[in-house]
Amino acid sequence: MSEIIKMHVRETIQTGGGGGSDAIWLPNVSEQGVISWTKSTSTTAPTERNIKGADGQNGQDGQDGAPGQDGADGLGIKSVDINGSNHLIVTYDDNTTHDAGALPTVPIAENQEV
Repeated sequence: MSEIIKMHVRETIQTGGGGGSDAIWLPNVSEQGVISWTKSTSTTAPTERNIKGADGQNGQDGQDGAPGQDGADGLGIKSVDINGSNHLIVTYDDNTTHDAGALPTVPIAENQEV
């Protein structure tokens, strides 16, 4: 590094960069969370401060909601089966059954994959 560059860097550091005012504004945060600023002429860096603060306590768990209502007719499907006549038979929770009709059959050739 040449002497000219070293000298220029030293002058810039000593004069504060030559960018106008060398005033430093230091923040101050009150307990209420209000930030204010104080002008300082010191070039010494202020002490580090934690402005985040400690974590708060976890909140309480909420209550479970009320159970949902049964469907419109109140009957759920208990099982689905195919009888010997190839009909779809639906059995409901109250053990009533409904024949949903014959299922279509599709012939499968001997060498056709399913």
